[in-house]
Amino acid sequence: MMISFRPVTVADADLLRSFTMESKCMNCDFNVTNLCSWQFLYHTEYAIVKGFLVLRFMLDGHITYMKPIGKGDLSSILRLLIADARSLGETLRIACVCPCAQEVMSQSLPGAFTYTADRAKSDYLYLRENLVTLSGKKLQPKRNHISKFRRTYPNYEYRPLTEAMAPDCIRLGEEWCRTNDSGMQRAMEAEQKMIAYALKNINELHIVGGTLWVEGKMVAFTFGSRINGEAFDVCVEKADTSYEGAYAMINNEFVSRLPEDIIYINREEDLGLEGLRKAKMSYYPDLILDKMVATLTAQPQETEEEMRERVRFFESEGYEKCVVVLTQPLGYVKEKNSMMPVMKSKYRKYPNLLDAIENRDIIYNATLHYIAEKEKKGGFSKGAMAVVMVIATVLGFALAIGLSYKREGGKKLEHYNSQAGLFTQASREMYLL
Repeated sequence: MMISFRPVTVADADLLRSFTMESKCMNCDFNVTNLCSWQFLYHTEYAIVKGFLVLRFMLDGHITYMKPIGKGDLSSILRLLIADARSLGETLRIACVCPCAQEVMSQSLPGAFTYTADRAKSDYLYLRENLVTLSGKKLQPKRNHISKFRRTYPNYEYRPLTEAMAPDCIRLGEEWCRTNDSGMQRAMEAEQKMIAYALKNINELHIVGGTLWVEGKMVAFTFGSRINGEAFDVCVEKADTSYEGAYAMINNEFVSRLPEDIIYINREEDLGLEGLRKAKMSYYPDLILDKMVATLTAQPQETEEEMRERVRFFESEGYEKCVVVLTQPLGYVKEKNSMMPVMKSKYRKYPNLLDAIENRDIIYNATLHYIAEKEKKGGFSKGAMAVVMVIATVLGFALAIGLSYKREGGKKLEHYNSQAGLFTQASREMYLL
């Protein structure tokens, strides 16, 4: 089954939200506002497969996926992603994997992935109540900043963010970029583009925001949207630092007006920037949510259902009886290829080929097991015949080919073993086809 992806657009926001709002994941990457507003940079695409929302995007020049969201058989979806990545010449990588997602993925495909974390990508989560009350000795400095802002600007105004305020937000964002020129000009320009898109679609994306005004001038703004039923993501927060206390003020005013059913406020990553990390830590997060990249490092064993699907191919073509011709005695078990270190060195430019060779024993033995079980149950009904031969050939791995006869006559070669498909991929990869 091929996955048909399509680009994420604002028109898809409600559909995407129907999945994310039911998810337990609280990382900011599943915020639909982020998915839509950053699409121009990451080229994010989505598909709905067997009741799961599947997302893929570009990261560091490689096709990368996110952990599928939905209910059902996750292992079958992950296998489809493995095939999709392979068809694009990629090894499956799933980014933004939080610990709860890691646990579910590990249960679905044990031992298939290696997980690596990057502290710079961790999200900072705070209890909404704590950001509202700012109680306790640790947060006394925040209360002091707010008190000073109120004393200095007693006539300040807090106004809910509207689309009409977009020009003021863009102006303040540009001033912020000039003031905070830290060698990340391209990143800041991209954020400005994201802000413009989000504010243009403020209603469609269910964005909630707030602004601070002093003497008719916007001095701070912020906005975000729900990740799920209990977590809210603050996507953007900007302030004119010449107005001391503006950051603490906009943060407190904004979260104080959010619905009480929101438990956590996600203030996103620090990107490894020391100043940003210090600012986020100064609010004493209740949870630092680690996010990992899961890289496929071991091919999962083929399921009996997948083997049945391959055999059903012949039945769908009109064959009702199969004769399997084996080149090894009954009870033969194929061992791991002892030459894999040499193969990996010689064919390192051809990952699909190496994948086929390295997992040959798994597929081979699983196929023999299924054939034996099928034989015990009586095999196929009488009728037309397909002959399937397992022949050890072509770079030392099994290629199953069937010489098929249909009732109406004629004959052609049919691939039976999944190794044949991998061989075809490897051949294309090596420019042989």
